Amino acid sequence: MKLVIVLIAFLFTINYIPNYNTNTCITSKFDFIEIDPAGNIYIVKSDQLKKFNSKGELLKIYSNKKLGNIYSIDVSNPLKILLFYKDQSQLLFLDSQLSQNAEVIDLLNYNLELTDLVCNSINNGFWLFNRQNNELCRLDKSINKIVSTGNLNVVLSKKINPNYILEKDNFLFINNPEEGILIFDIYGTYYKLIPITGLNYFNVNSTTISYFKNNTFYKFDFLKLLSDEITFEDLQLNNVIKYNNGLLKVFKDSICIIN
Repeated sequence: MKLVIVLIAFLFTINYIPNYNTNTCITSKFDFIEIDPAGNIYIVKSDQLKKFNSKGELLKIYSNKKLGNIYSIDVSNPLKILLFYKDQSQLLFLDSQLSQNAEVIDLLNYNLELTDLVCNSINNGFWLFNRQNNELCRLDKSINKIVSTGNLNVVLSKKINPNYILEKDNFLFINNPEEGILIFDIYGTYYKLIPITGLNYFNVNSTTISYFKNNTFYKFDFLKLLSDEITFEDLQLNNVIKYNNGLLKVFKDSICIIN
């Protein structure tokens, strides 16, 4: 019986330590980072956003002190970068040159002042999670509500407290740290739960969710239920993110690209 259990565990989890080489490091203080599909790296510190290319070269800087600190960004569309200022209940969009390409959207004007999370959506729309009604809403480019889940505490028969949200390939992924990652389709219909708990950040590529936890980088295929793992010995690591054909190692005041 013991042998059977060991074999099953091996089939579903592959643990390995590949030979990566560090190519480029960016030294900078930051609150958080994001990566766009082209491999550009975005660093956020307070009200300032910096854009670097894959060589670690600084390309552009954006700051708007009137709006305060940047709470989150979505760079899934490098031509329409979403910045969310949670304290001010405002968001705006930047182009690839980090130039503002539209008026600031004040969520207070749409009775959405208790919005906690925002991300880009298809057709120039965006999603938001509003804690007042505990619902997910998808709005179009004219700020018309086109999808609403209703109160998720009722829909899911449980209380949720999400901290991260992203859309990928017509699915919406919303992280509820105590329970896992909730997946909805583009129409707001609940699809399934991925029971990966305790996360603040993750990436999605096709059917694979990648994340860093307990000094281990995981790639989990939520359709095949297969997981690859890479364990790192460096205890100074804050995060490891899938990056092109390699990884991005995130430390307190630096980011290193490894291939």
